[in-house]
Amino acid sequence: MSKSLQYINDTYTGLSKLERLASIASQTPTATSTVQQNDVLEACLEAIECFDRYNVTSPDIEQIYLPKLKELSPIQFEDLLSSFWDKSLNARVDRKIAELNKSSYFSDSDIDRLMDLSRTHAFMKNYIAANEVLLSTNLGSKTCRLSELTAQIGILQGNYGLTFSQAKKIESFLSGCLNHEIYADKLTEEEIGYYFRIKTLIVFAHFLKKEFDEVVENTNKLLDLTIDSHSGVSISWLDILNSSEKFGKFINREEIISAYVVSLLMVCPKDQLRNITANDKFVAIVGKDRSLEFKPLFQSLSSADFKTLFATLDEQFHEISTINVFFRKIWGDVNLKLRYKAYGLYLSLIVRIDATHLSDRLDIDKTLLVKELKGYIKDKELEFEYKPEGDIFERIKVDKHQVFVNKLTAASEDLDVIRSNLEDNSDLLKSRLSSRVGKSSA
Repeated sequence: MSKSLQYINDTYTGLSKLERLASIASQTPTATSTVQQNDVLEACLEAIECFDRYNVTSPDIEQIYLPKLKELSPIQFEDLLSSFWDKSLNARVDRKIAELNKSSYFSDSDIDRLMDLSRTHAFMKNYIAANEVLLSTNLGSKTCRLSELTAQIGILQGNYGLTFSQAKKIESFLSGCLNHEIYADKLTEEEIGYYFRIKTLIVFAHFLKKEFDEVVENTNKLLDLTIDSHSGVSISWLDILNSSEKFGKFINREEIISAYVVSLLMVCPKDQLRNITANDKFVAIVGKDRSLEFKPLFQSLSSADFKTLFATLDEQFHEISTINVFFRKIWGDVNLKLRYKAYGLYLSLIVRIDATHLSDRLDIDKTLLVKELKGYIKDKELEFEYKPEGDIFERIKVDKHQVFVNKLTAASEDLDVIRSNLEDNSDLLKSRLSSRVGKSSA
């Protein structure tokens, strides 16, 4: 088994594990890709074992795993597996759902059964039903536990609003526990762990929405937060994040660190980049050793050495950006945003630049560079144009006085149109009023 698959097996469970296995199994191995043929085959087989072990089914079986097994394996799995899923697993899942649906879920003793039913729907990609199950309960004393599963479902579904919506619920729960002695016994160490994991899922949802400023701001806030349980134990967010047992099996510490570092690259002010890895909060979150590892990233961005930045970024995040199911979704946009930083800097410093020269300097394919730079110029309404005959980008000499005159002329024309419309409406109104007055007189 490859290192990546072994890591998934050792680190994740349940919905998160199967989502990651599906991500690997759905890829097409090439000579240069991180995922190889054996990885895809092993991911398929491991997923099948998980479905059997968890007693659940999923549309991924027919859409991903069986086709891949048929394509890659010399052994004829298809007939055997199709028969197994159709007759055995599906029947077991149907019985399981029917049994779980019999519960009323009005007592804490039913919490595990309710969550099992919700997860079963989620395995089947029926996320609406999964969430409806969680909304059907009156188990107020388990607010954070239920909210954690809801937040996870939101991330799997790509419905980040569902994840964000849990913030109000858990803040209300925490406030009630802290302000009313009668609720204090509900603030257990376990419930605090759920609270911090939900807050972390919300941060991760911001990352997946590419709201990088929110990631940095909310992570820094979590760093300063400590909560006392009713037994007197003080628990911080870092206590949960740094504990492999307490942090859970849905997302892990490395993913949160990576999301935080990438978000800082996106939004950190230029004058803070060079020293950010020595910042106390940064070191506390990523650790002393990792802060040294990330230092070249921020230094290269600070010095506008984009060629080194792109190479270092690929080196440090290659595996997580190609295999990780969540990072793969946004990594293209992350790279594009960093390339836009490079384009913006160069265009602010030059009057003319050769596309081939810039391509070599940034180590970006020239065809891609020309396409993206033209788009960047258009989006930002910059005074540059691409001249294909010379293969150059050149600043346009603009007569600012004429531009001002043109804007005034356009504004004047707009006012004329508005005035004309008002006059027409006024005439129409007068006509209707006169007509009504005439009818009244008659």
